[in-house]
Amino acid sequence: MSADNRQQQKTYYSNYGSGVIDVTAPGGDWYVRGPQRTPASGLILSTWPATLREDLPSQLITQDCQGTVCATYSYLQCTSMAAPHVTGVVALMISQYGSMSPGAVKAQLTQTAEPLDCSARTYNPVPQLLQYGLDFTATCLDGMGHNGFYGVGEVDALSAITK
Repeated sequence: MSADNRQQQKTYYSNYGSGVIDVTAPGGDWYVRGPQRTPASGLILSTWPATLREDLPSQLITQDCQGTVCATYSYLQCTSMAAPHVTGVVALMISQYGSMSPGAVKAQLTQTAEPLDCSARTYNPVPQLLQYGLDFTATCLDGMGHNGFYGVGEVDALSAITK
């Protein structure tokens, strides 16, 4: 599994490789922000331990204290944010179809993913960091249908439960 950003492009931190990636899912990307242009707008909202609130900048932490206990959330990025997207799609599939073997789960995920093509064979998602000696250039092998950046494509929850 790999992670893509809100523009369905490989994130700078994501793993990749031909024959390595089956599917991709949203993982958030600090460098590709949403329309609000805030640091959090390109990231994924996730639960976060209240005891670690001081470990992240305050603009990336939010709390919901409407109940008797406050819930703490943080805006994050990583394949650790993409994995819950895939897990959620699998949970929806099982709720729709009942018990499924691991092979059936993988087949359903890959057959219903939205295909993504390598926009360029050589790709650097954050060229602005080259000036600091950080080079995230990667080479995407293969093309539409299955490639080293996205596998067969981005998981698609609706397609996975209606096909």
